[in-house]
Amino acid sequence: MGDLVILENNDLVTTTLAIAEGTKSEHASVIKLVRHYVSDLEVFGRVGFEIQPFETAGGEQKREYALLNERQATLLMSYMRNTEIVRDFKKQLVTTFYKMADALQKQAKQIEVPQTLPEALRLAADLAEKNTRLAREAEKAKPKVAFHDAVKSCPDTMEVGRFAKIIGTGRNRLFAWLRDNKYLMANNLPYQPYVDQGLFRVIERTITINGEDKLKSTTLITGKGQSAIHKKWSKAA
Repeated sequence: MGDLVILENNDLVTTTLAIAEGTKSEHASVIKLVRHYVSDLEVFGRVGFEIQPFETAGGEQKREYALLNERQATLLMSYMRNTEIVRDFKKQLVTTFYKMADALQKQAKQIEVPQTLPEALRLAADLAEKNTRLAREAEKAKPKVAFHDAVKSCPDTMEVGRFAKIIGTGRNRLFAWLRDNKYLMANNLPYQPYVDQGLFRVIERTITINGEDKLKSTTLITGKGQSAIHKKWSKAA
């Protein structure tokens, strides 16, 4: 089994690939379960979806998998059949989450404490130099502060309408610009090369309309995509 719990964007998460392997399930069934209950899972935070290439006898293929935090993963497994394998894996997963969280907490507490006056003076000098350097960098970055502060306060991915507000334009105008610049297709979904490059993600949710379940696809812009698109947008403006 690969890494059961990983650190992703400063959060501890597991993947549907790890869950499928640990519970001896087909990954297609696990990811389908995530999509079916995604609204339940997102009570505990946004569910991230990624695309991963893998080798088959017929050549390279790609598959989608989901990133889940501890509470999302635990809830997901409560929707699975309560077999002995599932119960054992759940205990293993919770234990791994706990151990990694504990290790990260201990690591964060390991700070350098000066033992002598010369060490204290050296640390003070280093800190002063660092603060001076940061002040110079902040001064140079002033023109970009508004945009980057807005992006920093948002999730790693966001919907196009929300990103449009950050860069100071309208949702429909930005969608039109993305289509004109061949980022998005006519249906407002991204072209696959830009998904592969990590500029966009697409999430699919099942919605019920007049008693009928339908699949709704939503385009999200990643942090990498936000930087790239803002740069090109600024030049065009």
